[in-house]
Amino acid sequence: MKKITSLGIILLLSLFSFSVKAEINFDLTTVSGGVLVMDWDAVSAENAKAQTDRWLTLTTIASGTSGKCGTATKTFDIKTGSSRSIMFYLAKCDNLTITANIATGRGLIVTIDGGANIQLDGTGACKDFVVPVNKEVPCVIKVVALTSSSAWTSFFTFSYAAKVPTISAFKINGTSATIDDAAKTITLQMPYGTDISAVTPEVTLGGTATSYSPTGVQNFTSGPIVYTITDGTTPVNYTANITVKSTPDTDKSITSMTINGKVATINEATGAISCEFPSYTGTLGNWPVVFSLNSTTGSVNLVSGTSYDFVTNSSLSITVTAQDNSTKVYTVTPTISTKKNIGMLTLNGKAETYDNLLVSAFSDYYITYLTAGSTAPTDINAFYANFDLIVLHANVSGTNATGVATKAMVGVKPILNLKAFFYNSGRWGWSTAAPLSSAAGIGSADVAIGMQSHPIFSNVTFSGTTLSYYDNLPAANVNGVQYATDLATMTGFNSHTIATFDGTNGIQIHEIQDNLAAKFLMVGLSMEGNNFTYFNSNAINILKNSAAYLLNTTAKYNYTVTGLKDINEKKTIFYSNGLINNPEQKSLVIFDASGIKLKISNDKSINTQNLPKGVYLVQTDNAKMFKFIK
Repeated sequence: MKKITSLGIILLLSLFSFSVKAEINFDLTTVSGGVLVMDWDAVSAENAKAQTDRWLTLTTIASGTSGKCGTATKTFDIKTGSSRSIMFYLAKCDNLTITANIATGRGLIVTIDGGANIQLDGTGACKDFVVPVNKEVPCVIKVVALTSSSAWTSFFTFSYAAKVPTISAFKINGTSATIDDAAKTITLQMPYGTDISAVTPEVTLGGTATSYSPTGVQNFTSGPIVYTITDGTTPVNYTANITVKSTPDTDKSITSMTINGKVATINEATGAISCEFPSYTGTLGNWPVVFSLNSTTGSVNLVSGTSYDFVTNSSLSITVTAQDNSTKVYTVTPTISTKKNIGMLTLNGKAETYDNLLVSAFSDYYITYLTAGSTAPTDINAFYANFDLIVLHANVSGTNATGVATKAMVGVKPILNLKAFFYNSGRWGWSTAAPLSSAAGIGSADVAIGMQSHPIFSNVTFSGTTLSYYDNLPAANVNGVQYATDLATMTGFNSHTIATFDGTNGIQIHEIQDNLAAKFLMVGLSMEGNNFTYFNSNAINILKNSAAYLLNTTAKYNYTVTGLKDINEKKTIFYSNGLINNPEQKSLVIFDASGIKLKISNDKSINTQNLPKGVYLVQTDNAKMFKFIK
């Protein structure tokens, strides 16, 4: 008998331990439709279980609120380092869909059973990445990051279709039945008056099914009929119960309508259907009217898709007749807006659920939501040609190609930018260091007294120099405000800082006014954690005022003369020969002309020799101001 050496024992033990897996394999056939969606909370809850009771393992991956897609409230902050990974253990799986908003240059790597890397490259926008798994036996799916930068991920969706005979669709006269695969039932109620004594159902087979019976014409007046499907080996029975409604349908409602492709608003109570078109449309036209009825038994005096000449007659009357012969008249009236136009660049080309307060700030304007495409428009000027004001939403990734290309519009069109993170190197390239965001629970900035007369602060309330944007911002919410670290590499423009993050550091609001007809404002805010739902009146008024200021082609705030002319304090405090004389030793705050806080002192004589030549403001301890020029 051969002896087993110590080294051999160690190798055997290591091989044995490597082959043992503590996690269980999740069976997707136990969930409805074989589809399971996992967000951060669901993954965290599963990961909190004992290893022998869970089907996934999350290793050193944190949550965040950046880059959320759809209904996500949190995201997976997936990046390389410290063995960060997610391992999923499944009994079988057809596909994995990863919903993520990953910046360009970043990505994820997926492996199945330790096989070849499947690389998912970021696009700078929300995307569903579909990864074919095609496993009928237990498998392990591992997800890691491509780079050390965050690949913000919202959902992992697993799907599996049972490989057994099924009926995937059942229709009569074009009406789809409800199929319960678990109970193996098919249910359909046909409209009043339908003859079901001789109908030919349209049966669509699924799974492994190859044939079914009975086929052809069927009589359902005598009761349910059992359909047997098979793959040649396994028969499966479905019971089809087809009935007829006992009374005529009274429904005569129009549920949806588009006019020339634009969604109309339906007032069901009055029958008024309205649709406002932006002013750049020009005039009403001969436009197609496409609509849907709520009931299949109703009839209408106009064929959906028919073009109507709204130039000749500005309104259209549509009469819907229900099966019981009752009628309802709808009046369709499209209009051309007289409002100025905002083109708002957003992540998904629409207002999100957290945008209600943001949108309310621009109620005086017609908003067109533009999708921040992962490929920049060929002609960025043409992309924004129809708009009087460009608004860059904070939910657009800082690396998004369309957002980056919008830099070319600075000084060409008025722009309100809500995202400081466009300023990074390799993006707009305006800052030497990456912009930053506020810590949890912080949603304020600092505006020097001398800057509070700027038109964007009309009807805004300050607490000293503190400007608060939020009410009841949750203590855990981060990124309430964003700010540029500097604008040292911005060339070709003159910038004026209006608000800083903390009175000394960070540029939270700044303006470029070189071209009065195309002024630029950055107000750094973040929607992460649904922050925008906590906007107070200050935030709404600043956004509203900013739009009005930018669209006023003659408005210009004078940054040299602040408009604060109260110099009563000069009787005791004055500037002379490089010194601020402060005989009563009051607490003085010195700002530069752009509002940056430079120094606080109560010395009797304050030396300014270290300050360059320029215009400066001094605020006293009773909030009085005076200006000196060095």
